[in-house]
Amino acid sequence: MVFIVPAYLLTFKITGEDMRYERDREFRKEYRELLNSLSSSVSGGASIENAFLMAEKELKEIFGDESCIVPSVHKVNMAVRLRTPVEKAFFEFADEEPYREVREFANVFSFAKRLGGGYTEDIKRSAAEIGERLELVDEIEAMTSEKRFELKIMSVMPALILLYIGIVSPDFTAPLYGEIKGIGLMTAMLIVYVFAILFGRKIIRRGECL
Repeated sequence: MVFIVPAYLLTFKITGEDMRYERDREFRKEYRELLNSLSSSVSGGASIENAFLMAEKELKEIFGDESCIVPSVHKVNMAVRLRTPVEKAFFEFADEEPYREVREFANVFSFAKRLGGGYTEDIKRSAAEIGERLELVDEIEAMTSEKRFELKIMSVMPALILLYIGIVSPDFTAPLYGEIKGIGLMTAMLIVYVFAILFGRKIIRRGECL
């Protein structure tokens, strides 16, 4: 019983982190495709406004209705149809997303668009640089995927072993839950266990900070 509430809170925290982690991975993948599409269209002579329209269509074909970025690109295109400058529409998109890559591109895009002239080259260069960084993050994640799996196994093993011993030999674990010293020891071990899991997850995900 001592483990139930802490285990629930830890599971809730880890589940929430995993959901955000998967959403971040999916967003980065789709955002990289957006940048590639914009860069390709602009290189082919399309205006940046038309490049966003073509990017929305391409992203829909690639990621379907479950895409996490298509609705945002659609909002940009709808704002442009209502006579909002495309750079301002993209800035609004950047304000809604907590990713520095989006903000960086919005800043370069807005500055280059105001300057006019050869702003397409600035956009292509920025898109390429950000795309390369996102690819590096993906490579790091691929390299650490085995360690993430090992961490998951190591996270559940102590609890499973203790549960097994409690079922097979309840008298062996009784002092741990029936006496003050035992409860104090298990509480201390639980704190160390939780911090070890969280610390391990933090180390493995350091690549996200690049």
